[in-house]
Amino acid sequence: MKIRKFAAALLALVLCLSLSLPAAFAEAQQRVELKNLTVNVKCTGNAIPDEQLTIRLTPRKKAPMPGDAAALEAFVNTADCTRSNGYMTTATFPETFVFTAPGTYEYEVAQQKGSSLNGTYDTRTMVLRVTVSWSGDTLVAVAKVYEAGQSSNDKEDSILFNNTFNNSAPDDPYDPPYIPGDPYTPDPKPTPVVPTPETPVNPPVLDARPDTTPTVSTVTPTVPAAETPVNPPVADARAPKLIQTGQLNWPVPVLAGLGTLFLAAGVILLTKKKEDDNA
Repeated sequence: MKIRKFAAALLALVLCLSLSLPAAFAEAQQRVELKNLTVNVKCTGNAIPDEQLTIRLTPRKKAPMPGDAAALEAFVNTADCTRSNGYMTTATFPETFVFTAPGTYEYEVAQQKGSSLNGTYDTRTMVLRVTVSWSGDTLVAVAKVYEAGQSSNDKEDSILFNNTFNNSAPDDPYDPPYIPGDPYTPDPKPTPVVPTPETPVNPPVLDARPDTTPTVSTVTPTVPAAETPVNPPVADARAPKLIQTGQLNWPVPVLAGLGTLFLAAGVILLTKKKEDDNA
């Protein structure tokens, strides 16, 4: 009796295990992951700087993000673009993207513009499209890339941003444009001659005291100009008149009287002198 009960219990346990294992296996297959998403960055030219560029990834609509992040960033250094690696470097997003249901999920990937004045940066926005579907009992994901604003039928397998750095215009005879595969050897540019200003051996010392010399202002008198009458008098052009007879009658008696007076005075003086002599 006990053996039968033990066998029945063992059978029930086996049935439970047989039902739960496929369910757990099926649940484990209801997800697909994308890891280590990479973006290629190429830098060419004759003046590649040493700067860090930022690659930014943002979701479209409700595409799942690692940790529900609003955006992800990866970084590259332009100095890593060397001839040995084809002037290319790689930015990697180390986060894991998890998809648990079939569908199409899109993400925008863009390179932020750098700060080099000699750089021409690739500022396109690329769209990463992840298509999740069933393959039998397993979810599979296929990722393709296309440029935003372009046909989604023109898909690529990877993201590539091209940047160019030149230290002068292409028509500069001293600095020809970059040609892939050819070593760059710039011609020496002439060095401008800058004249050196002459410095006096003993420069004069300027007097810093304020100038206290009084200022004398000379006022020049203004001589008024002679006024010219509007109607100047007309000079008499006639000949002067001669003295008429009778105009000299009055001086004659005066002169005669004066002569008589002088004569009388002379007589008196002579008489007085004689009297003095006789005495």
